[in-house]
Amino acid sequence: DMVNSGTMTANAGQVLDLTKAAAETATVTIENTGTMTAAKSDAVRFGAGTIVFTISGTIQTLDTKSRALKFDDETAIDTLVSFTLVNEEGGKIIGMDDGFKFAAKSQTSDAKITVVNHGLIDGGAGQALDFADLTSAGNVIAITNYGTLTSATADAVRPGSGATVTNYGLIQSTDLTKTGDGIDFQKAGGTVVNKTGGQIIGAKHGITGDGAVTVTNEAGATITGKNGSGINIDSSGATLVTVTNYGTIRGEVTGLIDEEGKDSVPDGDGDGVDVDGQVLLHNYGVIQG
Repeated sequence: DMVNSGTMTANAGQVLDLTKAAAETATVTIENTGTMTAAKSDAVRFGAGTIVFTISGTIQTLDTKSRALKFDDETAIDTLVSFTLVNEEGGKIIGMDDGFKFAAKSQTSDAKITVVNHGLIDGGAGQALDFADLTSAGNVIAITNYGTLTSATADAVRPGSGATVTNYGLIQSTDLTKTGDGIDFQKAGGTVVNKTGGQIIGAKHGITGDGAVTVTNEAGATITGKNGSGINIDSSGATLVTVTNYGTIRGEVTGLIDEEGKDSVPDGDGDGVDVDGQVLLHNYGVIQG
């Protein structure tokens, strides 16, 4: 167990390198109320077993190619039992090229991964949360946001296959001259519940992916694609996408970029909901293109 209430700095490597604690029986508990800063690398790298990380201070990297938090051991992902990250109110996780990244692929992993954010997770030029490499059907991924998950130029959140994202706060990709999405399931599917007062804003699409995505947008919640669709799912065949809307889903066109990249003429989708495959849509609110 470890508690940091002061200042920890790494000038070359990581502030904490826990990759050797890779056994399934390993138990790591960290509480950070102070500041951890890495100048030229990821701030914290993880091993496996059971990991609980609670933050009310700041964890950051100053290196443009690095992450605040990273899991990148291809073998340890299969011995990861559970990972719980709680970023409390006032907590800051600041990466330059992702806030928190899982860079370990496995089709057999069965980890329980839980993220609860009340503070700020900033991915810089990368994702706030990048779990796209978590493709095993055995993983259980739950992301609950009460605070802010943000990226300057990329997708704000790539949740991983089958993940559930519950949003009470703000999920956003901010640079309107780029094509970052709010939530991008990539090739996979998953579930999004946007609670009352929640905002999901993409510079391109609000929510996107290729798989079986289920979205519930509650009354008083908004999903916006600034230069694309509120919801854009590139599904096909028998893949079913389900959208239940009590709030507002909106697609817009900024006129700032050539989204198709063909002729330097500004364009964009501007669709409220765009699904290429089968869709079950229940609308009790506003869907606007």
